[in-house]
Amino acid sequence: MGRQNLAGELVPGAALQWTPAMSIGSETIDHDHRVIIEMINDLATSNDLARIEDSVRDIAAYLIAHFAREEELQRAWRYPGYEKHRWDHLQMTRRIKAINRIHVTRSARYQPGDVAVVVHGLVADCIVRHVLTADLPMEELFRNS
Repeated sequence: MGRQNLAGELVPGAALQWTPAMSIGSETIDHDHRVIIEMINDLATSNDLARIEDSVRDIAAYLIAHFAREEELQRAWRYPGYEKHRWDHLQMTRRIKAINRIHVTRSARYQPGDVAVVVHGLVADCIVRHVLTADLPMEELFRNS
């Protein structure tokens, strides 16, 4: 995962790290999660508002494709939490797009590095929280298949 403060919250700007504890047992989904983490880490090093905006847009696009793959597997395996999981995906996509709209496109008066740290923290928290709370329960689905 990423560096955390004493309250267990992710530290904005700190690099995220894939750990085996984040694996759900599906090569496809685990690969997607590693790619998403790399994209988030790249975002943290951005020093240009246009690049930050593009990075968040790219993350959102990748998430949409990832969610489609994940939901396809859930339907195929008749995952009992499918509807809730699908709803979480819709909400997360909206949240990532809102982060871009609110924190990036309206941030011209701030230093790009500061914007990158804030946006990185918001996106990382949103995605890591989803993987750890919503995706990890699917491990049992893949382990038992």
